[in-house]
Amino acid sequence: MKIQLSRYKTNAIQGQRRLSTYYPNAFDNLFSNYLNSLYNNSPTHQCIIDDLAQQIVGLGLTCEDKEKDAKLQEFFKKKNLLSIASGLLVQESISLEIRRNPLMEIKAVENINVAHFRVVELEEGYPIRFSYKDNYINSYNNEEAKSLLYYYDSGTFNTPYGRPKYLSAADAIELEIAIYMMHNHGAQNGMFPSMIISKETSG
Repeated sequence: MKIQLSRYKTNAIQGQRRLSTYYPNAFDNLFSNYLNSLYNNSPTHQCIIDDLAQQIVGLGLTCEDKEKDAKLQEFFKKKNLLSIASGLLVQESISLEIRRNPLMEIKAVENINVAHFRVVELEEGYPIRFSYKDNYINSYNNEEAKSLLYYYDSGTFNTPYGRPKYLSAADAIELEIAIYMMHNHGAQNGMFPSMIISKETSG
C-alpha cells in the first residue's frame, strides 16, 4: 500500500514565471484543479466548506430599495451565492462573468470556477487579461458586452491566483482521502482484513 501526501510544497506554489501565453498556477499549472479535488474527495473537508458557505450566505442578499432588491434576487439567487461562497473558500478566489445587452444593462451574472481561467497579463501586479479553457490558449473575450470580475487572495505568495488559508492542512486532507480509498477498495473487493470478520460466509 502506498500513501502519497501532498505534491505541493511551498516552493511549488510560489509565483511562477510567465510562459509564452499565460502565468501558470503552481509548477504544473494544476493547483486550482488540485484544490477542487480535495473538496470533491474529502467528506470532512467538504462538510466544513459547505457549512461555512451556509453560514456566510445565511438567508441571501437583500436591499431596502425594492428595485435593487429585485435585481439582487434575479442575479444572485441563494443557490448561486452558495456556489460563490464555496468557490471562495475552496480557491480563495472568485470569477464572475458579467454579460450585458447593447444598452450595457446587465443581463446575466455567472459564477465560473477559477480552474477554467489563467492570467495572461499583469499591470502593476494586477491581472488585466485572461485565457479561458482550451489549454488556456484562446484569449478571454473581454468585450464591452462581456467582462470578468476576478478576485483572489494569494496571502504572502507572489502569484495572481488564490492561496487558501487551509493549505497547512492539505496533507491531513489527503491522508483522509487515502485512508477512505483504502477502506473503500477493501469493502468493494473483499481485500481488507476487516471484511473477513464482517462477512458471515467469508473464506
